[in-house]
Amino acid sequence: MNDSQGTLASRIEDLLKRMTREERIHQLGQVSKTEFEEKKEFYFENVRAGKWGSRILAESAWAGNNSESSLDVEQLNHIQRVAVEESRLGIPLIFARDVIYGHRTVFPIPHSQAASFNPGLVEAAMSAVAEEASSEGVHWTFSPMLYVDLLVTARRP
Repeated sequence: MNDSQGTLASRIEDLLKRMTREERIHQLGQVSKTEFEEKKEFYFENVRAGKWGSRILAESAWAGNNSESSLDVEQLNHIQRVAVEESRLGIPLIFARDVIYGHRTVFPIPHSQAASFNPGLVEAAMSAVAEEASSEGVHWTFSPMLYVDLLVTARRP
């Protein structure tokens, strides 16, 4: 049974009951751009088989901050359609990317932002980054946390 109309908790429970142990393990797998570019048919076979749960969208230290970015929204939409419409369970992939100090707009590195002692400014910058990244299909980002212990220590007389 596919409980697509139930509560979130019941839908999760239903999905987990229908998943094999192998499918659960495969959801932890992540594929890179290189694997897609070099072996497209193999890549799509594995998407259809539910063998990857996510894809990392970074091939360099610059992630989304370079003009040569590999992020192709049409390609991501195609991959997502295959995952949802052609796999047994229809689980969408999570697209991940490093956006440590920006996506298209580049902000100061996190240590510099922390040195501003202005959490509101940091929040505004990171909100802009999140908006840019999510508008291009990025669901999951990696970014360092604010160094609260440094801020507290630096503010002591």
